[in-house]
Amino acid sequence: MAASVAAITGFILLLSVLEPICVMQGWHRAAQSINWPIGLICHQLPDRCCELFGVRLAICARCFAFYSAMLLSSLLYLFSGIPRASISTRTLLVLVAPLALDGMTQLCGLRTSTNALRTITGLVAGVGTSLAILPFLTDKCVQSTIKIMKGGTGG
Repeated sequence: MAASVAAITGFILLLSVLEPICVMQGWHRAAQSINWPIGLICHQLPDRCCELFGVRLAICARCFAFYSAMLLSSLLYLFSGIPRASISTRTLLVLVAPLALDGMTQLCGLRTSTNALRTITGLVAGVGTSLAILPFLTDKCVQSTIKIMKGGTGG
């Protein structure tokens, strides 16, 4: 499962970096083809997106940091000897709370966030989410495999 999470998040990040490269090369149709699906997972507000060689990425700073942390955490989980215990729900909430607080206070007009803060909160939430879901998904996969091997349905 960690490999699947790494592949999905890696693909999202690859697309978000390829889009400005396509723009720089003048391949606007290709850039639009990349931009649309990324828009399904990110608001893509221009002032919240980082730039690559002067062209904005197809994904905002917070999402880029979140998916980067998910990718790196997945790879570490996959290739390291780190114990496979999931973090508690309370710990996950503590790690995701800064992202939620930053986003909600800006949404409500109480303050304006910065891309630096969005990046930090995205990184922290991405690591927390990975630490919560990877052990859970891996355990469910192992349980389903054992069930199938014993002649069950796996569901």
